[in-house]
Amino acid sequence: MVVAHGRSLGVDLIGCPGPLGDPYAWERYLMFRRAGLPIVPIGYAEWQTDPDRCVQAVCQSAEGQALGAPPVIRPQPAIDGDGL
Repeated sequence: MVVAHGRSLGVDLIGCPGPLGDPYAWERYLMFRRAGLPIVPIGYAEWQTDPDRCVQAVCQSAEGQALGAPPVIRPQPAIDGDGL
């Protein structure tokens, strides 16, 4: 959870070990956004290899949300290489 300029932004860490590593369904992202809490997905592998870049992306999304822009949601590359 990030709070900037009076607005909140959730972070979904995708692919982390354990039962909470699965991404939310697209409908869940939309539900949170309608409720006023946009979610930004961050890949666990990206977080492990380049956490500074991930924090920068979350901060940019939070700044955009403060200005009323839609959340930045980028598809994450497949880790296993088979496109799944």
